[in-house]
Amino acid sequence: MVQLIDSHCHLDFPQYAKDLEAVIERALKGGVYKMVSVGIDEESSRRAGELSARFPSIVYPTLGLHPHDAKRFSPSLKAHLYKLLDQLQFVAIGETGLDYAKEYSPKDLQKKVFLFQIELSLTTGLPLIVHTRDADDDTVDILKDLAGTGIKGVIHCFSGGRRLFETALDIGFYISCSGIVTFKGASKVQGLIKECPIDRLLVETDSPFLAPVPFRRKTNEPLYVRYVAEEVARLKSMDLKEVASCTTRNALALFDRLNP
Repeated sequence: MVQLIDSHCHLDFPQYAKDLEAVIERALKGGVYKMVSVGIDEESSRRAGELSARFPSIVYPTLGLHPHDAKRFSPSLKAHLYKLLDQLQFVAIGETGLDYAKEYSPKDLQKKVFLFQIELSLTTGLPLIVHTRDADDDTVDILKDLAGTGIKGVIHCFSGGRRLFETALDIGFYISCSGIVTFKGASKVQGLIKECPIDRLLVETDSPFLAPVPFRRKTNEPLYVRYVAEEVARLKSMDLKEVASCTTRNALALFDRLNP
């Protein structure tokens, strides 16, 4: 059986409230032996930390404030996030970044909160999980300034263009593939994933969202990361076992707190 790591999921979300144990059991039986449960605000980061205590050595939490929620940023919230960092053993900072698709938070505030979390990543040594949608140019401008800082990170659920792709690789970031890579209309993303060096690729579900083919429009779950890996294997003309081995090794290198 191949072993995989779901490098980005949201196990604290309400879609799993009734059957989380079954979801995790299915993942484990399917070879998905570690899952990074990603925080999007103070409460979800705390819940992810609680899940890691409930499922030790399986679920790993991150601390983040999603760009949609940047409008909630305040000195009080900033203090609470610092306190959480002291209380729980997070494996990464984020998800953070820029999302201009619906602009739930003003662009300038999104940038401010993104830069704050970059600073957290730099000061803690924890890797950075970057969300970017319809914001390639501003994301690239910010990422370019990180060259030479030694920061580690990943562009999660990659759906951007070539400039973002090349910038991320140039500064040593990883590119993470989600169920989008299995979609019929995703030829541009598929082309870039085909080009991406295998030692810079991760696989993820972003569950409960973006279920891959053949589960589109259903609730996604970590088990389905295998379908993402299978599509990567097809695109790169590689064996599934090799893709699983490489992406698992990459996830362990990026999120070094996942190692025993």
